[in-house]
Formats: sequence, structure tokens, C-alpha cells
Amino acid sequence: MEFRNIIARTDAGFAYFERLASATQADADVWARAVGGASVFLTDDLLNLGVDVRDVLTVVSNEPLRISIEGQPMQNAADPLHADAEQLYAQTFRRWHQGASLAHTMERVWYAARTPADMDALPSADALRLLTWQLRDAHDELDWLAREVGEETAARIRESVTGPQPPRTPYTKQPMPRFKPWEMRKPWLIYEEIVELQNRDVQDVRTAVEHRVSDGMTLEESLVTEYGAHPTAGVLVGIDLETTGLSPASDYIVDAGWEQFDMTGGRGFDAHREQYGVSIERAALGLREATVQLNGITAESLAGLVPFQEDAGAQRGIMEALDGSVMVAHSANFEKKFLTGNCAGFAEAVRAGDIRILDSRKVGVHSDDYRFRGFRLDDYARRYGALGDDRERAVAGADGEPLTLDQGESERHLGLEDAHIMMRAMFNQQAALHRRYLAGEPVMRDDLSEE
Repeated sequence: MEFRNIIARTDAGFAYFERLASATQADADVWARAVGGASVFLTDDLLNLGVDVRDVLTVVSNEPLRISIEGQPMQNAADPLHADAEQLYAQTFRRWHQGASLAHTMERVWYAARTPADMDALPSADALRLLTWQLRDAHDELDWLAREVGEETAARIRESVTGPQPPRTPYTKQPMPRFKPWEMRKPWLIYEEIVELQNRDVQDVRTAVEHRVSDGMTLEESLVTEYGAHPTAGVLVGIDLETTGLSPASDYIVDAGWEQFDMTGGRGFDAHREQYGVSIERAALGLREATVQLNGITAESLAGLVPFQEDAGAQRGIMEALDGSVMVAHSANFEKKFLTGNCAGFAEAVRAGDIRILDSRKVGVHSDDYRFRGFRLDDYARRYGALGDDRERAVAGADGEPLTLDQGESERHLGLEDAHIMMRAMFNQQAALHRRYLAGEPVMRDDLSEE
């Protein structure tokens, strides 16, 4: 099988891949200067690995990152006539690990609050999207090779490259603090979170918080009080992505759901539900069993679908929903990472402030009463009526007709279903805080019960 048929399922997808490669080659020097000029805090991973930014980007813009196809060496493999599966795995993993570290650093530099001057010369994040595409493709081959060498051998090779993993710290259940120390020192991000929920001016929020502090209230309580001091307002876009795993460097977006949500009336509308395919090699390998058990999506159910990264129409559909809006997601950094590496225009719009991101999990952590009960979407939605007997069974689609929600009494791990219970739970929770404020009751309550 040729690389052309492995890297993209469609002619349009391969043409897009080639356009990304051309843009990456053109931008390699600028990216090298931008990363080189960034703070050590952002680039320590690359320094430790000795990664040359220009070299890696030049490689991925001119040749495959993988060095074999289904275990058969390609022309760019070292000593291709004699390389066995174990050697191929070791070489491919080193290339993948360096590339994944670079992608992580490029994303951090792209979104850094104080951007290096050279970043202004970058017209797009095309290089990051190409690198993500190549990394995921190489990881498919790693999974293929791991079947050949055995997981024990593959794990040994990975550890020889990355070093031994530190032992896990034993988990001790403790109450979740509302705010991190740095959030208390610089509460601007909390102000902005309240702004997005209530469609207010940030200076108005700051003035109200500081006024209560000057009257003797603690900053923590004043911040929580401000969540309840005004009703929610405006229209937000709730979105949830389902993927084949946890990293854009190895996994595919296979399901997405989003809806507009009126935070004044508490109503979802203009809802969308989409599914996307995976590569030929990933389809042959199958999806990870843990993923299949979580959401019921299988390689067979995705047969014939175009992968998201090569589907321009799918990317435009998400951008039409998000551009100029506030995007809400639960543990939103997950959706941000996957869309940054896969969706044309997303990274640029976020960096320009045209897409603002609100994390519903952080809203819960910052303002919820219950400090011991967990903030996973299932926990949050259950507490605030989105998974009860009166849960909603449909939401209005783009044409106004109802879309049926396959929603039981637990988080479904399907895009639209999870996006809807997230928005409903957040609306209900904030409404409860506002009712408390109107009744003259303290808004902040620390409930330390575990059930």
C-alpha cells in the first residue's frame, strides 16, 4: 500500500495535506525563531530532548513521519532491507516522541499570553495541523508494529526513549479548593468567566467584587457571590467531542455535537450531531476496547466516513458555530487541543479572541457548593437535574425539528448528548445561585458531605 492511500482517504484530503505541507515548509524558519525566542518555561521539553524545530518541520513537510507501512519498511527507513519490527518500532517511536513534544510546545507558544515577536509573522497554525496529522498517522503504525513485537517489548522500547515513569502518588480524597492560589492573586480570569456567563462588562464585575471586599468580605466569597449576583444571559455554544483516545498526537475525532444555548431562557436550539471516520490503517486495527466500551462507537460503525482532519466541510461546520461566539466545553482544554490540531481556522480564531472558551467544569469548581462530590460531567449533570427522571429527551435541530437525545441516566459519551446535559446543568446551577442571592441568603456554601 502506498503512503498516499494511508495518509488520506480522499483526493481532496490528500490535496489539503499537501497544502499544509507547503505552508509548513514556508513557515519552518519563522516557527524556529518563535520557539527559540519563547521562555524556557514554554520550551523546556524541547531543550531536554534536543529537538531542532526547523529540522522536524522540514521532515514532516517533505516526507512521512512513519518509516513503514503495516510493518514493511519505506524508502526513508534506516537500512530498510534489514530493519525488523522491533527496530522499526524503536525508530518510529523516537521520531513520534520528538514530534509530539514539538507539537505540545508549538501549541503553548501559539497561545502564550505574551507572544514572541516572530509569531506575528505566522499567518496560520497550518504547521501545527500538519504535524498533528503526521503524528497520528505515525502512531497508527506504532500500534501496528506493537502487535508484531508484543506490548511488553513495545513498553520497554518506549521507556528507553522517555525514561521510567515516576510512581503515582497515592490518591487521598480531599475537598476540592474553589480557586488555585494564582487565581486568587490574579482574579482576572475569574472575572472573565463571570462575564461570559452573564453577558456583562468585565470592569462592572471587578468593581462589584472589589466593593464587597472593601466592606470586609473575603475575596473568595465575593467572587462566588458574583456568580449569583446576576442572572445568566446571552447565547453560548456548548460542544462535546468524542475521540479514539486522549491525545491529538495519536487519536481521531469521531463524534461531535454542539448546540446554541439561550442562557436567559435556558433553552437549547440549532443542535448538530456529526460523526467522522478514521484512517484505513486505524480501521483495520480497530478502535481501542476502552473507547468502544465508553461510547459504543466502533470502526465498523464509522465505515465509509471521511476523517475529520481531511473533511473541509466538517471543519467549516464547526467554525460556523464557534466563530464569534463563546464555546463551552467540560474540561475544555481537551476540546481546545483536538480542534487546534485538526480544525482549520480554530487556533487562529482563539488566538485573535474571536472564539472565547468557557470551561463548565471550572465554573462548577469555582461556584458549586459540593466540595467532595466530584466535577466530572456525570457528577455535575446529576447534581443539577440534567440526568434526572425529567431529563430532556430532545433538542431543536438546525431546521427547528427536534433531534432525539439518546440520553439515559448517565453520561453517554456522545457529542450532542453530553453537550446538552452540560449546558442544562450549568444553567440550572447558576440559576440556583441567583435565587439564593435574590432571597438574601449567602451565595457561597461549602458542603463537605460525600453523598
